[in-house]
Amino acid sequence: MKWLFVLDPLEHLKWANDTSLAMVEALVELNDEVWYTTVDEMHLDVGRGPWATAYRFRQCSPLQKSMDVDPPVTVLIHEFQRVFMRKDPPFDMEYIYATYVLEAAEKLGATVINGPQGLRDCNEKVYALQFPELCPATSISRSPTVIVDFIRAQPEQAICKPLDLMGGRGVQLLRRDDPDLLQIVEQATRGGTQRVMVQAFIAEAVSGDKRILLADREVIGAFVRTPPPGDFRCNLSQGAIAHRVELDARDEEIIAALLDDLETRGQRFVGIDIIGPYLTEVNVTSPMGIRELDDLYGVRHGPKTVEILRRS
Repeated sequence: MKWLFVLDPLEHLKWANDTSLAMVEALVELNDEVWYTTVDEMHLDVGRGPWATAYRFRQCSPLQKSMDVDPPVTVLIHEFQRVFMRKDPPFDMEYIYATYVLEAAEKLGATVINGPQGLRDCNEKVYALQFPELCPATSISRSPTVIVDFIRAQPEQAICKPLDLMGGRGVQLLRRDDPDLLQIVEQATRGGTQRVMVQAFIAEAVSGDKRILLADREVIGAFVRTPPPGDFRCNLSQGAIAHRVELDARDEEIIAALLDDLETRGQRFVGIDIIGPYLTEVNVTSPMGIRELDDLYGVRHGPKTVEILRRS
C-alpha cells in the first residue's frame, strides 16, 4: 500500500515520542511504500490537480534516532491510497487551505485520514459541545463581559482555553474572585477580538485527564495524565505524568455516543479526552499517545493502529 503523511518538518518532531513516526515505522516494516510531505510543499493546480514535493522513507527507526529518507521528488497526491494528515496545530487558515488540497485529492480517489471536511468541522475543543449532555458547563465567546460573568457564576474557578492551540499552551485557571479577572480575560481575548472557551473547573482534574485513542471505532489504548506539582494542566508537554488506566462504564458511554458521528465525518484516528465524568476534547488533527501506550503497557501499538487503518 502507498501512503503519504502530511507532517511538520522531520527536524521539528521529537522522534522518540512522535505518534506519526511510530505509525511510519510500523508501515515500513510491512514493506508498504511510505512518503511524507509538509503543508508548505502541497499545491493545487487546475488540470494537474493536487501535488506535492515529497520524500520517501527507506528506513524509519526513530527510537534509535535513525531515519533514511530519499531526496525530494514531485508526486501527485491523489495517486496515494492513503493520505494521512498529521500536521500539528495551530489550526489556522493555512491549515484550512491545506484541507482544500486534500479534499481535491479525496475527490480524485485518495482515502484521506482524517477526512478534510471533518477536520474543518471538528475543532478539537468546540466539537465536543455537539454532545452537551457529556460536557461540563461551557461558554465560547470573545466578549470579556460575557466570559467574566460565566466565571463568576462558577463555585470557585474556571478554565480558559484558546481554540486553536494544543498541548496546554495558553490554558489558564481563573478564580472567580480574582481582582484582575477582567484584565486577564481581556488579554486572553486580545481585547475582545478572539474567541476563547471557558469551562467549569472539574474537581476530578487533580486525578488526571484520560486520553483514549481510537482507530475506526476500535480502542487502541488509554492512559491517564496527572498534572505535575504546582500545575493544573494534564498535558505531557507541560510535565504531566502518564499512567495506566482501565476504561469505566462512563468512558464506554462517551465513546459509544461519539462513534457514529465521527465515522460519518470521516474521522478515523481520534484521541478522546475525559476528566471525571465529562468529555473535554475530541482530538482529530494529530492525536498523540502511541509511544506513551507502548511505554506503559510494554507492547507496540503502532502495528495495531496501521493494521486497522489499512483495512478500508
